[in-house]
Amino acid sequence: MTEHTPTPWHIDQVELFDTFNQVLGLIRTTANAAFIVRAVNCHVDLLAALEAVEWKGPTGSGRRLGSCSMCYGNQADGHAPDCQLAAALAKAKEEAPA
Repeated sequence: MTEHTPTPWHIDQVELFDTFNQVLGLIRTTANAAFIVRAVNCHVDLLAALEAVEWKGPTGSGRRLGSCSMCYGNQADGHAPDCQLAAALAKAKEEAPA
């Protein structure tokens, strides 16, 4: 897979531009363009925040590793099948949920 265009992106009317002022695409509305740019520019920070809290849940009951902050699954056993945090991380990383 090729790497994405470096961030930050910015908007000029309804065209998306990268850091090098190359046009990335045309968007129907400025609201859609603003949403796309906001999502792209904060993706790395949001992913890092999710990863930072993933196994920071309560410990105890004989658990040696942390538990998921959302589903309380033990790190050794993995997330619960319906864990929102695991699903969000998988989607952000383009992986199938575990």
